[in-house]
Amino acid sequence: MPSKKTPVNASAKAGAANAAGGHILCQKPGLWACFLSAFCWKRFFIQLFCVLLLLCGLHYFYSNAVENLTRQHIASGFGFLDMRAGISIPDSLIPYDSNSTYKTALLAGLVNTVFMAVLCIVAATILGFCIAFGRLSKNWLLAKLCLFYVEIFRNIPVLLVILFFYFGLMQQYLPPVRDSFVLPFHIYVNQRGLYFPALHWEGAFWGRDGLILPCLLFVFALLALFALRPAGLNISPFLRHLLKIIIGAACIAALYCFWRGFGVDMPQQGRFNIMGGGSIPPEFSALFLGLSCYSAALIAETARAGVEGVDKGLKEAAASLGMTGITTVRTIIIPLALRIIVPPLAGQYMNIAKNTSLAVAIGYSDLMRIGNTVVIQTNQAVEVVLIWIIAYLAICLLISALMNMLNHRLLFMERLG
Repeated sequence: MPSKKTPVNASAKAGAANAAGGHILCQKPGLWACFLSAFCWKRFFIQLFCVLLLLCGLHYFYSNAVENLTRQHIASGFGFLDMRAGISIPDSLIPYDSNSTYKTALLAGLVNTVFMAVLCIVAATILGFCIAFGRLSKNWLLAKLCLFYVEIFRNIPVLLVILFFYFGLMQQYLPPVRDSFVLPFHIYVNQRGLYFPALHWEGAFWGRDGLILPCLLFVFALLALFALRPAGLNISPFLRHLLKIIIGAACIAALYCFWRGFGVDMPQQGRFNIMGGGSIPPEFSALFLGLSCYSAALIAETARAGVEGVDKGLKEAAASLGMTGITTVRTIIIPLALRIIVPPLAGQYMNIAKNTSLAVAIGYSDLMRIGNTVVIQTNQAVEVVLIWIIAYLAICLLISALMNMLNHRLLFMERLG
């Protein structure tokens, strides 16, 4: 039996057509049809007005800054970057001395900032996941301790945590240099930092056995070339294992020859300082511990939410198959929970990168502290602030891009699965 068509009011049809007229007209092919649409004209003028307003604001601030700098007889521009800095950066990770330029000094601060951010991200992620699984543990005491940790660090400002580690622990309870704690393997701990034996390159290991390294590298490369052939080596299992032993021996011998090129610089305790060896300043340790412990509490809650977001039926199915708890977590829970954890985790990583700027409060030589010194010496405040903005913006955008790539990869694997 044919269905009856429901009558539609003509005025309702006309109203709907008039309301969607602009959108329908704008979707027609051709630029002229879009220009004829009142909706497109309205949107175009709004965007044009916003762009002009933004340009006018930027021009106003730029002109005002140049006028104020000229009135104070301060040169504008980035030419000061090629001038001699004269800044002391004892914990620089790149070659630097007091005769280097401001450009090198700021680059050293940027490298220290990136290095600190990477270390804190790794440490906070590992500690955060451990705390998250501790909160989900069936052990009552462990779960409550992890909950106590999260509630403490999550509700305290990160700057206060950093100041606590620096002034409350290291400067208060660590001894002076003459009373340093002496640990095994010539390790010294005092108020000036942690001192340990350090490796330094003395040159290639050449002598009567100087041909050992190139010969072993050649043998290793030759055997690896034959082993990686598509057809493989048509040999007996005994010879195949013998080749593996030879390759392993060649690698060990090559590493030994390479190791002989290094020397060990042992720290020596003096009355007022520790001479030689490597050192980690207390500012570095306080910033690392403060940021890692604070961020781990936030990452722990993110990880716990992701784990609890996994369907409990999957856990029961894994248990019914006889899988152990560790195997279930490693092969089922974590891969599925990462799809929930990764997007908010990107925000936590960017917060860690931005919070490294708090190092200026304890004197660690990061980009902010070195930039402050540059401003004091050159009065180029506007230029240094622009460098700060560009540097931190680039770091955060890079973290966001990497986390988005990881998220897309996880989603792609989910579609394949």
